[in-house]
Amino acid sequence: MTLDYFEGAPTPRQPKAQPYFMYHIKKTGGISILSAIRLSFGQFRKELIEKGIVLPENLTGRIDNMEQLDLTDKNVEIRAMFIASHLPFGAHEKLQQDFRLITVLRRPWPRCLSNYSYLKMRSGTAPRLAEFDAFIADESNCNVMTKQLSGCLPEQPINEDDFNRALHNLKAHFHAFGVEPDLPYITSDILKANGLPNVVSERINPTAAAFKLSCDESDAFKARNAWDIQLYDYVSKNPRRPEADDVPPSPDTVLIREVGDHEKSCVQCLALSGDIKPFIKGTQASDDILEALNSV
Repeated sequence: MTLDYFEGAPTPRQPKAQPYFMYHIKKTGGISILSAIRLSFGQFRKELIEKGIVLPENLTGRIDNMEQLDLTDKNVEIRAMFIASHLPFGAHEKLQQDFRLITVLRRPWPRCLSNYSYLKMRSGTAPRLAEFDAFIADESNCNVMTKQLSGCLPEQPINEDDFNRALHNLKAHFHAFGVEPDLPYITSDILKANGLPNVVSERINPTAAAFKLSCDESDAFKARNAWDIQLYDYVSKNPRRPEADDVPPSPDTVLIREVGDHEKSCVQCLALSGDIKPFIKGTQASDDILEALNSV
């Protein structure tokens, strides 16, 4: 079993909470980031409440359509700490907070395969090659990453100007961006900035093997997704990782596990009691930690 390790810190970098906004591109690992932040913050609040300390309400969650964004915008007294969104670039501006923007990209072909297979898993239907061919031919499934980061809608065809705008947005406005191997460093930066517990997590939201489709990348796919291929190439060679803090990890750790079946699942959070250091190697945790440490 693969367990990811995201390191927190005993105290925040500054007294005021640092809000983050993630432009969440589908099937790039964003649910792992969201789950880590949401549940770590939830455990942090719980521990403070037990000490008689009540924090102001903070929004930590998803905003994936304009109706949700409008409702959130009306609740201006509720400050956001971490928001993940599938909406196009620019959505964060409506909330009028000083967000640190983040995003993670994935190689276009496996990302598209994973997205299709995941949809089949959640609907409980078998993947079919002919259906997948139609899926990748649909404009809304082409150049998904470039569209979102340039501020375009999924159904819009894009051109070089849109690609250049996506690049500009990343360079000019984002605190951090990268590809999948950079995800632990970006997640740890958020935990450390806000003085949250460490997180040991299963891989969240994976696609079951029975629903995975295996086929070779086609020339037609490459042609339809040329802008995404270029964008991924740039980001993979030029990631913007946050600078590592020279601070010890948090004394508290939470374990995140996913429960349910292929059609519906949720995540559970347990606080771990004990020294986690012997089980940590870089950004991974040994699965021995599950038996060695007690949950509290």
